[in-house]
Amino acid sequence: MKALPCYGMLLVGAALVFSGCQSAPHDRVPVPKRIVDLSPPLSANTLELQLGQRVVEFLGLPSRLRFRPVVPPTPDHSFGLVVYELPSHTGAHVDAPGRLLKHGERVDQIGLEKLVGPARVLDLRWKGQRSQIEATDLENYQIDSGDVVILFVGYTPPSTNSDWPKYPTISRESALWLANRKVRAVATDAPSLGDFQRYAELLSQNRPPEEVWAERIPLFRAGIPVVEGLVNVEQLLGEGRVQLIALPPPVADRSGSPARVVAMIY
Repeated sequence: MKALPCYGMLLVGAALVFSGCQSAPHDRVPVPKRIVDLSPPLSANTLELQLGQRVVEFLGLPSRLRFRPVVPPTPDHSFGLVVYELPSHTGAHVDAPGRLLKHGERVDQIGLEKLVGPARVLDLRWKGQRSQIEATDLENYQIDSGDVVILFVGYTPPSTNSDWPKYPTISRESALWLANRKVRAVATDAPSLGDFQRYAELLSQNRPPEEVWAERIPLFRAGIPVVEGLVNVEQLLGEGRVQLIALPPPVADRSGSPARVVAMIY
């Protein structure tokens, strides 16, 4: 066999290296076929539209969000800046473990890997409006470790100012079941995993926090963040591969924060 000249061997080696550096088409980052915005727009009347007047008053929230233009010291100057005041649980929002646990994570301490991941949408609209989502209900769905579980209850805001919101809530046993499954996060289109009317009753009776927040503490103790107040979840039904992304601003506060939440459909 005739030996290749040195320069010939170099050319062959370079060609192999070059071909190895070329990315095959299937190695490229996949592009979603559709992106669904799961966050409602934030406007002056968002709280009343989402929660109803009774919950707004119960929580001590302002009836309307404030959007105030910034007036510079020199009136002739205008920078187009606005100051807006948003309660931490406005619209689509992340509820941080630090709100209830002494050593729980603040919203800025929650690892982003917990807020981005494969989503599993559970269509629970068949549940009664004042019923609880039990562990036996969750067992009817395929839920894997690392999933972002979206509890789709078909939330509808109250129709009158005197009504409490009505929607299925999760039980403590369901929360424990999800924690044991090691899910990544729990999300819902409801404004809360729990029942505001029940909160009001338990707090008026001076019940202990473990009882008031029974559906939330097991998740927080397991380091599982909660995302609430989603919209457009029905657009995810029937889709095979869905990734949820919930990105709150890194506010150094224990309560939580509004977030822009989207679903990437592949």
